[in-house]
Amino acid sequence: MADIIKIGDNEFPVAVTAFTPIIYNGEFRYMKENGHTRAKDINDGLSEIMDGIETNEVPPFLSMAQFFWAFCKTADKNVSGFNVWLGTLPEQAFDMSADESWSSKVWELIQANYFRSATQVASEAAENAAAGAAAGA
Repeated sequence: MADIIKIGDNEFPVAVTAFTPIIYNGEFRYMKENGHTRAKDINDGLSEIMDGIETNEVPPFLSMAQFFWAFCKTADKNVSGFNVWLGTLPEQAFDMSADESWSSKVWELIQANYFRSATQVASEAAENAAAGAAAGA
């Protein structure tokens, strides 16, 4: 099922499936020191985001935009390549500081789909702590 991310008057259907990492890997590449390229693994993108949050307390725009594009492409196979798609975004898309920014919705999708076990562990720990407090521990 596709969700919708709105930027101004524009609506972007997004979805995350088992095929999303394949779409991501197929579009993004790294240039190695020897001049050859290799596919950018989705875990590389996740690491870039986590490093950006740890270092600057905000995720890097490009990495978040790459995930946004991959989620759009997953929802609609007719979405253009990343560079063309990026050029079609409305101006307000480049302000990630707004409370209702597309980046917060993309981050929610990333957390729900790629850090699921971490959120389950955190909620279980909170539940255990609450149960211990209720039992007088």
